[in-house]
Amino acid sequence: MHRTGISTSGAVGLLIIGLLIGAAVTYVAVPPSSTVSTTTVSGGSTSTKTVTVSGGGGGTATTTINGQLSGTVPIGVLTDLSDGLSGEGLRVNTSTIMAVQDINAYLSSIGRGDLQFQAVIGDYHLDTPTALNLMKTWEGQGVSVVVGPLNSGTAGGLLDEANSHHIVMISPSSTAPTLGIPNDYLYRLPTNDTIQAQADARMPYTQGVRDLIIVYRQDSYGSALANGTAADFAALGGNSTLISYPQDATDFTSTLTAMNDAWAAATATFPPDQVAFDVIAFEEIGNMLVQANAQPGFQPLLNTTQPWYSTDGPANDPVLTANDTVGPLMAQVRILATLWGGSPNTPKLQDFCSRFVDQIHQPSTACDSYTLEAYDSVWVGALAILACNASDGQCVQSVLPSIASNYFGVTGWTELNSAGDRAPAPYVIWTVLNEGGTPTWELAGTWDNVADIVTWNPGYPQ
Repeated sequence: MHRTGISTSGAVGLLIIGLLIGAAVTYVAVPPSSTVSTTTVSGGSTSTKTVTVSGGGGGTATTTINGQLSGTVPIGVLTDLSDGLSGEGLRVNTSTIMAVQDINAYLSSIGRGDLQFQAVIGDYHLDTPTALNLMKTWEGQGVSVVVGPLNSGTAGGLLDEANSHHIVMISPSSTAPTLGIPNDYLYRLPTNDTIQAQADARMPYTQGVRDLIIVYRQDSYGSALANGTAADFAALGGNSTLISYPQDATDFTSTLTAMNDAWAAATATFPPDQVAFDVIAFEEIGNMLVQANAQPGFQPLLNTTQPWYSTDGPANDPVLTANDTVGPLMAQVRILATLWGGSPNTPKLQDFCSRFVDQIHQPSTACDSYTLEAYDSVWVGALAILACNASDGQCVQSVLPSIASNYFGVTGWTELNSAGDRAPAPYVIWTVLNEGGTPTWELAGTWDNVADIVTWNPGYPQ
């Protein structure tokens, strides 16, 4: 596909045409020694070495030569490398860097080496003021597209700034239904939680649960998903009790007490095998489990007939299973957690995942939905900038829905709905098993969003 002397508009046309061919791999791997951003990929257990941007990191500039965008175009990446979504955030970090490398390799292959993209990484550790400061800094550095943030609470907190200053946010993992707003500057590559709530209601109901105790973090993500799950569970004929805890909680004594009380009340009406917990959390679910195990009065909560059900917050998070105390407890409660699972098994996905796991030195399960959506988020943003022939947020916002609906990435077609969220898709269900004494995430089943049916893999749930 090497071409020389091609215009930017021609390059964009060829790129989009290539991407529309699902089986075609239109990106080119670059040598591991290549550096294209403030972050480099290296070995080790976390697989990344990060230079965090915290109010600085400029030096990027674009120009227009003969009507063509030229120079270095920065794309901001708001990720979490040190707090409650660090397991996801570290993978997003690597995935976005790989996307920039692949985009730059493609541009070079068509004779556009004068134009390069740069990932500017910011660890906002799930703190909205930190994310806001990073975004304001990046505005002065020519950033018109930000991949992230990861969580809905921060996405909502940045929305006014993004809308008023024309900064397009493309989140690989924000899912709160309240942020599904048409014509704003937030786009999201997973489906929103009106869909996940249906999966989270059907999953326990299929297993015979009729009283669901929903325990959730009190933020826009947790509150919306808890209420949506309760409504969908009621529509199926079930009963729900809702228990919230502060999103910054570290002591779960009061929460565990409320769970104990709710369990006693539920089992006074329903048999124990018809009662279950559904925990909507991030990595703090680990602290909850450890504290329950440390106090004899709470230990029965870890040995219920039904497994603990959960959601995309902790699903497939290696930080949880790698912890010597938390991992075995995740296996003990036989957690079943839903995660967006709409990616078709294409050669493009297989190629990316092979390269990705080689970089991070983790099992193939690490190449999960949000990792893939982060990669496609960078591509969609870069394609929109190329279509605009400028790093212009207003233009990017206007063309991005069309770009997304014509892009076939590692997650398949990235078609968005009228609110800028991913069109409905199936969910996969993750569980933790003790594989030879090592807690390991395994796929337990799937939920079909069209038929509203859960299909379990052989041997699950256990």
